[in-house]
Amino acid sequence: MVTCGVALLSACVITGIFVGELLGKLIGAQANIGEHALRRALTLSMEAVSPTGPAG
Repeated sequence: MVTCGVALLSACVITGIFVGELLGKLIGAQANIGEHALRRALTLSMEAVSPTGPAG
């Protein structure tokens, strides 16, 4: 289960970075827009729909 959790977190981090950079380029900013918020939202949503349910 630890491997699955690390893979999930890694996927959310990479997706958050990619989407944050994309949003920054779309609005013309030299910044990563909302990376942390996107990453956290993805992690929480993926955890909620996981087959084992939310942790804790």
